[in-house]
Amino acid sequence: MAGLIDHIFENIVIEQLSRSEIESYNKYILEIFYQNLTVEQRARLLQIQTRLKKRMLELDK
Repeated sequence: MAGLIDHIFENIVIEQLSRSEIESYNKYILEIFYQNLTVEQRARLLQIQTRLKKRMLELDK
């Protein structure tokens, strides 16, 4: 699963995402976060989630 997660999140440009796309990615992250992931994988997801939240704040301006 780690390879799939990396593939998905390395190939998106967060700065170009719309509000609905960000919401979809956040939902996906929440769905997979508590699965059998390593600490490193969870940390990576949290970093991505932080970047998504920053983008959402940019859209609010």
